[in-house]
Amino acid sequence: MKQSLIISKANQLSRSSNDLDLMETRVIEYCLSNVHFTENLSTDDIFKVDIDIMSNHFGLTRSNAYRDLKQVAVSIMNKTIKIPNYWKPEDNVLTHWVSSVIYNDNTEKLELRFSKDVIPYISGESIKKNFTTYSLTDVASFRGFYCVKLYNLCKSHAFKGVFEITLPELREFLDISDEKYPSWGDLKRVINKTIEEIRGKTGLNITLIEAGKLKGRVNLLEFRLQKGNNFKHVRGRGGKTGAEKANTLTKKDKIKL
Repeated sequence: MKQSLIISKANQLSRSSNDLDLMETRVIEYCLSNVHFTENLSTDDIFKVDIDIMSNHFGLTRSNAYRDLKQVAVSIMNKTIKIPNYWKPEDNVLTHWVSSVIYNDNTEKLELRFSKDVIPYISGESIKKNFTTYSLTDVASFRGFYCVKLYNLCKSHAFKGVFEITLPELREFLDISDEKYPSWGDLKRVINKTIEEIRGKTGLNITLIEAGKLKGRVNLLEFRLQKGNNFKHVRGRGGKTGAEKANTLTKKDKIKL
């Protein structure tokens, strides 16, 4: 039976730009599910990658799981993440996800330490008000390469029901270069396929709208969010629902990458 593991992180982390692949993302998400956001973590805290739980949640072949997950963990050591600075929004923080990986091939022990620059975004003061939370089971069945990233981005804006992002910002967020999908039509098909998988597996309805053009080409996108048929927009301080805000977005509503 799968455990119900809850992931909580600062919205800035959900909106961060990184180049993790799907399996690397799964390892990070699993470790995050073992953090309670009210804890104050330190660089000494170690997170065990439970091989049995990972195999159960993500459908890994148990006989090869340790070997494969160790390779993934070692790979994560070389991966960076760019996070909008919580305390100085005009700045970005470029850092590594983890500071160390501890393993033992005889006992199949596999552990990670998060880097000191990541820790404030997964515990403590910075995520007590503006944070994203969901169950590991929400993302465990994703197969699309961009599903977890786009789901995180949308979940971090779900309380508003709508957000805007430029096409270059979305490419950077999803780590999709102009060379990989040079035309908007090709990239749009990939995003819509990702949206369909998210909708089918989580019930989060995402609508992609072409909101603006630059020199005749699509440059601004709008994502509208609803959770199933019973979704209710949360009213903000100004008393407007997410739908009502669709035509009155300010710079604060736009994602900073």
